[in-house]
Amino acid sequence: MNSVSKALLWELLVRGRWQIPLWFIGGNVMPFLLYSAFSKYEMDLADPALVMMHVMIAPFVMLLFSLGVISAQGSLNRLYLAPMTTASIVAWHMFPGAILLSLQMAASLAWQNAWFGSQHPILGPTVFAAAAWASAQMLVGVSHRTLTSLVLSSIPVVLSFCWFGSRHGEWMTAPEHYWTDVAVSDIFMMIAIIVISYNLTVRVISNERCGENFQPLSLWKWIEHTWERISTLRSGDVKPFGSSRQAQLWYEWRSKGIALPLATSIIIAFGTAVIVVRMVAIGNVTQTLKETQEVVVGAGFLLPMVAGLAGLLLGTTFSGIQGRDHKSTIRDLNVEGQFDRMGNFLATRPMTNTTYAGIILRTAVKSTALSWCLWAVVLILAAVLGILAGVTSEQFAKIAGKFWYLCGTLFAIWIAITAVASTVLTGRFPVFAVTFTISVFVAVFLMLVTENYATTQLKAQLSLLVPLGIAIVALAGTAVAFVAASRRSMVTQAIAWRCGIAWLLLNGVALLLKPAGLTFVAYPLLLAFTALVVLPFATTPLAIAWNRHR
Repeated sequence: MNSVSKALLWELLVRGRWQIPLWFIGGNVMPFLLYSAFSKYEMDLADPALVMMHVMIAPFVMLLFSLGVISAQGSLNRLYLAPMTTASIVAWHMFPGAILLSLQMAASLAWQNAWFGSQHPILGPTVFAAAAWASAQMLVGVSHRTLTSLVLSSIPVVLSFCWFGSRHGEWMTAPEHYWTDVAVSDIFMMIAIIVISYNLTVRVISNERCGENFQPLSLWKWIEHTWERISTLRSGDVKPFGSSRQAQLWYEWRSKGIALPLATSIIIAFGTAVIVVRMVAIGNVTQTLKETQEVVVGAGFLLPMVAGLAGLLLGTTFSGIQGRDHKSTIRDLNVEGQFDRMGNFLATRPMTNTTYAGIILRTAVKSTALSWCLWAVVLILAAVLGILAGVTSEQFAKIAGKFWYLCGTLFAIWIAITAVASTVLTGRFPVFAVTFTISVFVAVFLMLVTENYATTQLKAQLSLLVPLGIAIVALAGTAVAFVAASRRSMVTQAIAWRCGIAWLLLNGVALLLKPAGLTFVAYPLLLAFTALVVLPFATTPLAIAWNRHR
């Protein structure tokens, strides 16, 4: 190990001493919440439904922790002039992260087994985490700063997680059991993923380091060029924008807003391919159709999570190197400067904070509507196919036809993308993210302590006071935000009144469409949920002003 390698390892440990533990906590909040909820009902943790949940949660846990490691590592291009071989540069970015992610996965699963009595095997997912990290490193090192390139480069990552899911059952079938038996072929497969990812990344970085363009596959080139023709104005139709507002609106949608509909389309296309292949391979149309309907219904609960990631992109105001330089990769965006701090270009644009906030909100509306419509179309198709085939899943029939579920999914997507975008727009996203993560973790911990040690009377009181407290905080925060925005002339009285009327109408409609058997404690939470729908109209301009004039 030479001095540069030691410096890289020391830099990772020093820069990640706070980020990595916090991202570890953040990545485990989701399983902590879910298993806490399921522990109340004394469910069998070996149930296939919980196995499927384990397979779906694992990528999110790995992703969140990986973000902390990547942010601590820094960009690869800063090492191009270092006295190191390209193989060493890639190795010192790939293998320490693989080790950390494997240790994180082992610690997470061991903690879940100890706390909740779950039956998660540790060896298989731990070793797979290293392979997943290697394929992700190839993604961030190969993919250019275009959505198309990112999508194409993510194919190996998607395939690796599909293979991970197949270890919990069979190919093209729903997960049925945990990955308890790690075969020798599994070990060789994961080693092959690491070796292929490493060698391909070294090849790409070697070309980039010498100033040469990486020559992708012909199909890759064709897809990128086709996308460019579709998403770019034709030369004959090019007209100057009438205002900076129009130009910014075009840019926000093309570079950020389209991410959520595009991700939804890719998930739908991939799911359709899996369904077709499975029908051909298995031949059991009835079972496949039922499982497809259940997956489509479950996707309505997962869409807000995807929308939250899209909101992270929508709120980004980083104005570093832009343009279509295909030699610049996704990893090169990881610079010393914070991604959420507004640069000079946006800060000095001839537009008010209110105008810029309107652009962000219009982009969010369009993105939310398109992604929700895509999901709704798939939901309708699943229902029609079920009617024609005379097969309908019990869960699908119970939930899919409920109007409250459709409306709730739409507003949940809107809340997720606007809440995250507004937080990022403040220029202080890490502070808010850490505060929120720790608050949720502490709240769930206190809930578990109360569940195990509190008296029955105290539990009954808390079940009423906690939802009421959440509603009071949400409503008071919304009111304060609108007052602050009105005083700074960022929200007109007309808009404030319209938001108030919309909030009342939403609550009225929600009461009419409420699910049967709704308990009293749900009503305060309903008030808080509808308040979050109108809250972005006040918080978005305030966040921009806070970032722009810091």
